[in-house]
Amino acid sequence: MGPTAPPGRYTVRLTADGETVTAPLMVEGNPWIPEVTDADMRAQYEFSRMVRDRVNDANEAVIAIRHVKAQLENRYEKSDDDRLHSAGDELDKNASAVEADIYQVKNQSGQDPLNFPIRVNNRLANLMAMAERGDGRPNNNMPEIFRIMSNRLEGYLDHLQEIWSSDLADVNRELERLNLPTIDPQCDKPEGCRLVM
Repeated sequence: MGPTAPPGRYTVRLTADGETVTAPLMVEGNPWIPEVTDADMRAQYEFSRMVRDRVNDANEAVIAIRHVKAQLENRYEKSDDDRLHSAGDELDKNASAVEADIYQVKNQSGQDPLNFPIRVNNRLANLMAMAERGDGRPNNNMPEIFRIMSNRLEGYLDHLQEIWSSDLADVNRELERLNLPTIDPQCDKPEGCRLVM
């Protein structure tokens, strides 16, 4: 679920069977709570949008890590080269550690969060859910909580970039030596997105 749109004039667009239809839409504040102003609702929207964007950053990093691990597993099936496996094991270990910092990888059922603490992506998502409860601007603590969680996430993302620059680069050098497809964090196909000539 995304942030609630604040009061204002919008255009809605529907596309079906190659045809697009648009219509005007007016969103108004709840008349039963006049103490909440349009400015309060805009502040709520802006905060929630900022939090949503950081949740997306966290989730995209986890997806990229999983792409890399799937591609690495595919390359292991194609070669038992010791140098490739040594570099690949280091990449897998370090990327998996960052994944576990961002996302609770041990959660398998609805009861697991009781046993394993939530990570930064869930904390940010919960912050957005709290900000979206009811109408009005976020409370005084929410921006500070966001700053702490966002800074923590940024540290993990920086570490991941270092892993891509060093460990992934090492693996890709070994793959090139073996004439196998290199690994790309943005590629969602285990076999790779580029063909080797």
